[in-house]
Amino acid sequence: MELDRLIDPSYWFEGSAAGPATPITYALIALFAILLAASLVIWLMRRRLFPRQRIKTRLANQLGPWFVTAAAIGLISTLLRVAQFPILSARVIWLAALIAMLALLAYLIRYRLTRYPAELARIEREEQRLRFMPRPGRRKRPDRRRR
Repeated sequence: MELDRLIDPSYWFEGSAAGPATPITYALIALFAILLAASLVIWLMRRRLFPRQRIKTRLANQLGPWFVTAAAIGLISTLLRVAQFPILSARVIWLAALIAMLALLAYLIRYRLTRYPAELARIEREEQRLRFMPRPGRRKRPDRRRR
């Protein structure tokens, strides 16, 4: 494929008139299907996958819907391209979904490298403080004997 063709905006906005699906389209379908399945598993099973890890559970709950949505949009747009559906089958849609997935992954990596260690230390300090803090308990009552 020529570089001039990739730079041309009409190439990215072509719908089903672009012709039959190529092997790249089928590879993208497989990629988006795998990403969708993995995102759903991590999002829906976050408490089982990360037991007693509040930060990871919260992060999976926060980013899970975004990953699932981006993967689903990419999968649907590439499937519509294979079906040669005239609307919503432009290459720019799956390209935007792919860019969104990469941006979310970059955010996740940046979070893991920068903010995660500080939050983990904060949670460990909080748990340690709670472990050694005296708990209000039942006081022993003096025996009340009948006289």
